[in-house]
Amino acid sequence: MNRLATSTCRIATSLIASLFLSISAHAAPPSNAPLNHNLTCGNPLDINSVLPTTHTVALAGTGFAVEFGLNSNYGGAITKFKITNTSAGGGADVIEARSTAGGGIQTGYAIYPYDPPGASILFNQGVGNSLGKQWGFGSSIVAGASSTTSYVNSSDWTPIYNDSYFSSAGNTGVSPCEPSNAYTNIFDDGALDFAMAQASTNAGTALLMTHQYSWKSRVNQYWRVQYHYHALYMSRSVARMGNLRMYVHYPTGIDGPIYPYNSMASPTNSHTLCGGSTVVYCTHPSSDYIVLVWNIFGLDVGVAVQMTGGGAQLRLEKDKPYCNDANNDGCGEIDIQVVSPNNIDAVFPQSSIRSYPVNYRIGTIPQLAALGFFIQ
Repeated sequence: MNRLATSTCRIATSLIASLFLSISAHAAPPSNAPLNHNLTCGNPLDINSVLPTTHTVALAGTGFAVEFGLNSNYGGAITKFKITNTSAGGGADVIEARSTAGGGIQTGYAIYPYDPPGASILFNQGVGNSLGKQWGFGSSIVAGASSTTSYVNSSDWTPIYNDSYFSSAGNTGVSPCEPSNAYTNIFDDGALDFAMAQASTNAGTALLMTHQYSWKSRVNQYWRVQYHYHALYMSRSVARMGNLRMYVHYPTGIDGPIYPYNSMASPTNSHTLCGGSTVVYCTHPSSDYIVLVWNIFGLDVGVAVQMTGGGAQLRLEKDKPYCNDANNDGCGEIDIQVVSPNNIDAVFPQSSIRSYPVNYRIGTIPQLAALGFFIQ
């Protein structure tokens, strides 16, 4: 069991950057690109369903292959993350994509206005489910692939309505499928860029992946606090079957393994900053990446999720949103939310564009180590 063992990086940051730049030109659509007004309003019966995949981003490394699926009718939210052991021929979809409008993989942001004090507003990726029904705005997707790359990009802008409004009175769900009220807000339009590329290492070919979301401001914005978040929701059932292990990397070493399908308890608890809870682990902002390792039909495949300066919250949801049996893996999920540093007194001028990229590295344990991402 690793006890904050020290490690050293074996690849220069500049090399990682150059590899990323080879994926594709990650940029938001032109400011004058059209706005996509296509709104899909679900019904209460589909709240626990997985949205169908409309576009796929797939690529293979040495010994494994990865397939991401997304739904262009729901803001481009990720609906599938399948990892396959190409030698054994078996694979597993590792994410929890039920109620994808509030799950799967997506990026959003939160704002805290100056007035009223204590209020906060949460915006997802042009999707939501807080009123018990999934809703989403469309995104026109341009896809491309070669033997070494695969990507999708939005060619238009998606309206970004808030999904929730928090105040001293509690949480109020919001949906553009319902009549607007005092809690309905829209300040931005958004666009997705998502891509993978192969990276050669001395241990074989790994994959680089970047999930980037951009926002174009509709109005001049002034906020007391603003931050971005990137959410990855994982299947608790698949985590147990694949013996998911989680490792949190700090400048001082590594905290792990953590077995999140049982609890978020770590070997040291030295970085558990959420009141000692066994289901919530908050990393220190100094953490620089998390490695998730699933055993896929006999092959350990790791996914390194790079932090963006604000740390992350790791949470085990045992009894929601699907049913109320904490001992039933199918009733829960495991989620990671990577956050940016708080933007104090944030100012976003009208028509300005801001982007939030989160980088993943995917490969066998030796391949990740060759790229500078370690589990011991």
